[in-house]
Amino acid sequence: HYAEIYLISEVDGEEFPGDEQMDQRASDMCLAEFAGYVGAEYNYSELDYLYFSPDAETWEQGDRQVICAVGDPSGQITGSVQGSGR
Repeated sequence: HYAEIYLISEVDGEEFPGDEQMDQRASDMCLAEFAGYVGAEYNYSELDYLYFSPDAETWEQGDRQVICAVGDPSGQITGSVQGSGR
């Protein structure tokens, strides 16, 4: 597989914060949980993370979830990377 989900979290707020702020919040959330899942600090890991977050349209529909996934930029991963220290 190319990535595995390691965090699904809700974003607080009544108003959509804007694309730039939402991207920053999502990135911060994913980065904060990366080392705890992978077993290595992001800056020392061979893995990378990506996220899916609400945009203005989906926010209006009630979407408040940030979904973080980890993968290997060089290709597919076999098995889980949880606790791998990679």
